[in-house]
Parts: sequence; structure tokens; C-alpha cells
Amino acid sequence: MASVRNTLKEYFKAKVIKYLNHKGLTIVTFDSREVQLEKVRNDWLTKNNINSIIDVGASDGGFATKARKLFQRAKIYSFEPIPSSYKILTKKFASDKNFKAFNIALGNTVGQSEFHLHEHVGASSFLRISDLHIDAHPYTKNCSEIKVALDKLDNLIKIEDLTPDILLKLDVQGYEIEVLKGSEELLKHTRYVYSEVCFNKLYEEQPLFDDIADFLRERGFHIAGVENIARSTKDGTFLNADVFFTRNF
Repeated sequence: MASVRNTLKEYFKAKVIKYLNHKGLTIVTFDSREVQLEKVRNDWLTKNNINSIIDVGASDGGFATKARKLFQRAKIYSFEPIPSSYKILTKKFASDKNFKAFNIALGNTVGQSEFHLHEHVGASSFLRISDLHIDAHPYTKNCSEIKVALDKLDNLIKIEDLTPDILLKLDVQGYEIEVLKGSEELLKHTRYVYSEVCFNKLYEEQPLFDDIADFLRERGFHIAGVENIARSTKDGTFLNADVFFTRNF
């Protein structure tokens, strides 16, 4: 019965298209709103002369993969401390000569530090998750502790090795200010910062949106735009978003 319905559907569809074409009309398909927004976002990004991308909190390479499609000649430096994620990341980019990965966490100190590794890897952080986080995302509560290497970005990246413009991306689960403090020299030469920010504390003692915005504003950046706003499905509380910061030299 289903095959008959599909056959009839295709038959009448062909008839309608033939009739419209006879009248000089054409059926045009429209992308979904999400697809259209993604195209606009990508158009805005590619208009910028981004040649060096610093990907902090690279996970398994989701952001780097999108960045490579948009900026095919850019050098990408990805930092990921979780061994399993780092393994997937390096496998994805094994043949990319303009990609370099570091199996290390970034902050404002040097050494080894305890890291909360969650079963839901994307929630992993140096900071403990809050009750609000668990309430909004119960699947993130289970975790174990591991030791990871920690260093400052300024110790690992030489400015002379980077070609402007520079984009710094942060997805570090509440550790944004610490990473930025360890990147003071890099920030002097960076035009764009793309960071996840929180409006309420999803991690204990984490900086919120205003704290990150103020830190970057003091260094010459301003907010260019906000996207991917997430809210609690329980009560609508604003949780987090991704923010573009930019500056003029």
C-alpha cells in the first residue's frame, strides 16, 4: 500500500511540475531557518581574513572540522586534555599539514592539576558542576577524577608563528578567565574571540558572561554578537550561549 501511495505521489508531483513549467513557473525549495542562519553566519565569518585559529577545548574536533571547511588555508592549533577525545581529534586531522594538536589543558599556571572527567565528556572541567547544572542536565552528574598537564597558552604559541587575523575559540566549561589570563600576549595580537559563556553558574566559582565581557573589554574587545542561547527545559532559566568578541587594531 505504501508503494502505491508513493507512486501516486510522484505521479501527481510530476504533473504539477510539468503544468507549472508550461506556465513559465518554477518550484523553488527553501532551506530551513536553521540552515539559512548557518549560511548567514558562515558568510559573516568568511568575510574576515582569519588565517590562524586557536581552538581551546577542542574535544573530538567538531569546531575544528567546521573551521577547516570555512578557512581551508588557515593554520589550526587545537588543545584538548582528555586522552580519548584527543585520540579522535588527531585521527580526524592526521593528513592536515596545517593542523597541530596539543594533549594539554590551558590556564594561568603550569604543572599538573586534578580534572573532573564526566561520563558526558562535554561537561568535563577543572571546576565542579553546580546543582543547577545537574538539574538542567541530569545525565552529566557522573564523573571521575584524572590528572592532566596544564600550561599557559603564551608558553605554547609563538606570536611570530601566527599569521593575522587570529581567532581564539574557548569552550572550557567555566575556565575562561584562567585561559585568558594565560594568554595576555596572544590577546594583544588577536582580532576575534569566540567563547562559550554562562549567564548562571553551571560550575562552582565560574566566571559569568559579564566577567568575561569586562575582561575582554578592558583589552580592547567589544561584543559582536551572541548565538546558540541555551535555556533550562524545566523553567526557562538562561544557561549559556556562544559569543563573538572582536576588536579593531
